[in-house]
Amino acid sequence: SVRLCRLVCVMLVAGVCAHAEQLDACVADFWAWARETRLMKWDTFEPALVMTVFTIFLLSWQSIDLGRWGSHAWSARYRLQPGGPEGKTHAEHSRKIWKAEGYGAQEFLLYLVPLLAFDWLYPRRVLPTQAPTVAGMAAEVLGTLVLYDALFTASHTVMHGVPWLFKRVHAKHHLHRHVRAREIFRLSAPEEVADTGCSILALTLTRAHPLSRAVYNVVIVFLLCEIHSGYDMPWQLCNVVPGGVVMGSRQHVEHHATGRGAYAKFFSFLDIGAAGRR
Repeated sequence: SVRLCRLVCVMLVAGVCAHAEQLDACVADFWAWARETRLMKWDTFEPALVMTVFTIFLLSWQSIDLGRWGSHAWSARYRLQPGGPEGKTHAEHSRKIWKAEGYGAQEFLLYLVPLLAFDWLYPRRVLPTQAPTVAGMAAEVLGTLVLYDALFTASHTVMHGVPWLFKRVHAKHHLHRHVRAREIFRLSAPEEVADTGCSILALTLTRAHPLSRAVYNVVIVFLLCEIHSGYDMPWQLCNVVPGGVVMGSRQHVEHHATGRGAYAKFFSFLDIGAAGRR
């Protein structure tokens, strides 16, 4: 239940606060080791991390949608859209959505290759000696998420408010009203560049520690897959955090179904004035 999940989260936060000094020491030891590794020194570490975690999380949601390992037995109760369009079953529509369509190649060509080339031509990754504290990492990750969502909300609102932009840039993302996590890759080339730019700009402005940046990349990929999953599970952040502050898959499914509201991805307080727009 949601109450149980909230209780577990409160206990985890309390435990972290109670052992902050020990955890900070562990982070410092980890960073002293990690900053000397070739992987962490690699200029393209962050884009490679993003693609890796995208693969892991998308394969996990694919397994749930396709009923692998008996997932249909427990996941069906959490589906926001039990069936598919035009009388199709959930399984039939899921098989169609998860069919290979070349989006992985687009991600590689439009996201990873340009960054690989830029990092090769302009190596610049400098790792600080000092490690962040756990509280500092949490603040930097949260602050970057909020800033990213504010930038994305502005661009997303414009895409819906200007008809020719919607048609030429954003309509591809709204191809299916019954969504799956795979939809996160259903983007036109200009929209993919804009969305990636919002994240890069947010990270640049917050000037977060490299370790905080790595955690942010994992968290934002997880949340992006989750809000497009079509499932509303009690342990999701939108349900655990009270007061409707955090938006989740329920709002995003409604957005894909109607084209209105929920122009922010994660935070409802950024979604001011969204109602009534397309």
